[in-house]
Amino acid sequence: RRVPLSLQRDVQEFYEFMFSVYQRGDKDSLLSNLHSGLRHELNLAVNSRLISQVPCFQSISIDCQSDLVSKLVSHIYLPNEYIVLLGDRAKVMYFLMHGTLEVLNCDNVAIRLLFPGAFFGELALWASDRR
Repeated sequence: RRVPLSLQRDVQEFYEFMFSVYQRGDKDSLLSNLHSGLRHELNLAVNSRLISQVPCFQSISIDCQSDLVSKLVSHIYLPNEYIVLLGDRAKVMYFLMHGTLEVLNCDNVAIRLLFPGAFFGELALWASDRR
């Protein structure tokens, strides 16, 4: 089967970007060698900081923190790629780990810049309204 050249370039750009971000090794491969209990403890230690930055999560129990951290899923977005579009149904909350993110208005003009540690989409946890 033939893959369109533009799609080939997109896939190649994705892997080159991933390599540039994770050039010290594949984090998931390293963690997969740990037994599940140790992997969970490490995941909790590293990611509970993310959860505690969100005001509505600051007073939750350790068990609830652990449950939330276990549900975190990592996604990599390429530079200039849209993460959320106006009108999308709100389904998830996002935490920015690397890079910067521009929030654009309806005219595609940057109105805010987010940095690592920022979060957005927390209202999706209570309602799945459109953005």
